[in-house]
Amino acid sequence: MMPSKRGQSHGIATAAELRILRQGFAAQFARGGICSYECTFCADCVETKLHNVCPNCGGGFAPRPIRPAKEWRPGVCVTKHTPSDKRVHLKYSLEDVAAHCARVMGVPPEQR
Repeated sequence: MMPSKRGQSHGIATAAELRILRQGFAAQFARGGICSYECTFCADCVETKLHNVCPNCGGGFAPRPIRPAKEWRPGVCVTKHTPSDKRVHLKYSLEDVAAHCARVMGVPPEQR
């Protein structure tokens, strides 16, 4: 399920520029957005390309939580439970994502 590689529309550039990541950010990657369905995107895409609209559900994003590096409780830390390295790509074309974001971005996230 790769996004299409067609040209620009509504501020979304190419598939290479739209770094769509759902899981597996490195623990030190502190800036990222996550929606209530756990779709995760880099901060640049959330702010400048998606305009705080999840391209899947239409909801807004919250800061992505970071797994602690230190083992504060036995067995619970990023080294004991490593994030997935599997990348899940959007099933929508870039044009569809742009149209969806344009349609929803004027509605505050708490009213979506």
